[in-house]
Amino acid sequence: MINLTETMIWIVLLTFLIPVSLTFWAFSLRLNTYYASVHPVSPWRFLFAFLLPIYFTRTGLNKKSLDVSGAVAALVVGFVMTISNYCFCAALIVFFITGSKVTKFKAERKRQIDPQYQE
Repeated sequence: MINLTETMIWIVLLTFLIPVSLTFWAFSLRLNTYYASVHPVSPWRFLFAFLLPIYFTRTGLNKKSLDVSGAVAALVVGFVMTISNYCFCAALIVFFITGSKVTKFKAERKRQIDPQYQE
């Protein structure tokens, strides 16, 4: 069954993000006319740089791997890393996945040792 609320959220989000990514792209094209060393970034890359951190942040919040402050930091760092280089983005994704798994690894044993342990 399709969740209508979730679908509407994605539609509103994309309605906002597509013009924003095109604006950043136009800005990078404008910079390219003044500074030849600045290469324009495609609008697809800007869109990808917005959507990928949002996806991973939402996943992290749903699985309780992130709290709200961590989610905000993940959005900012994820955007900067994705827009700068895809290799940085891949390293960040691997760090997030492995960090989430390691934190939850043997959580029961950690609770026995430290009663104030939180995932």
